Amino acid sequence: MAKFDGFTAKDPVDVKPATIVEWGIDYTPGQPMPPRPSIPAGTYTMNGAAGGVADITVTANDKGTRTMSISVVFDEFTDDGELIINGPQSAEIYQDSPLSDITWKADLTISGLYDGTVVTSPEGFTLDRQTKRDNVMRATGTMTTTINGHTYNQPVNGG
Repeated sequence: MAKFDGFTAKDPVDVKPATIVEWGIDYTPGQPMPPRPSIPAGTYTMNGAAGGVADITVTANDKGTRTMSISVVFDEFTDDGELIINGPQSAEIYQDSPLSDITWKADLTISGLYDGTVVTSPEGFTLDRQTKRDNVMRATGTMTTTINGHTYNQPVNGG
């Protein structure tokens, strides 16, 4: 045990037990997976708590059971008045399957507390479906985030 001159032991502090929040579902191998909740297809508007808006479009498969794309256009969107987001961002899958390619597109600007951008190449940043299966990065296009002059790129393929 370490001894520190000038310090005395303190009585332990009572800690309240944490509330248990169930976030998963019980699953037995072989049973069918329950339906996943999804956002209904449609157009939505979300107001920033401190200003601006985000216009959101959600598309679904023919059965309405899987979200196929979400696109958002931010217009002076801010929840705190200190960080403001402008521009479009979207994500889209191309097959009605958990193992579909997914493409992100973004041309966002951030201002206020931080200055920056989130930009993809024109064709977007596409994550190949095999990445999910093999856990090996396979992507085309680029996604670059710049915050206060520091640039961050997506992981390299094969990693």
